[in-house]
Amino acid sequence: MEIRPIYHWTDNRIRGHVMVCFLAFYLESFLLKALKELAPEASYSEVMADLFRLHAVKLTVSGKTFLARTQLEGDA
Repeated sequence: MEIRPIYHWTDNRIRGHVMVCFLAFYLESFLLKALKELAPEASYSEVMADLFRLHAVKLTVSGKTFLARTQLEGDA
């Protein structure tokens, strides 16, 4: 993990920043554990690169709006 200066001066903002950092750490740890269980041969960095290429597309058909995603690629 990288640590760099944070520019928050109030207690609420500092607590919020720490909470967001902890949540990101937890989610990354959870993803790593799930990836090892489901696809031990998959590389975490390759899966993340594949997920970054994923996009949501808003479609409107006959007045109804839908949200579709692009095709999954690689190990995603």
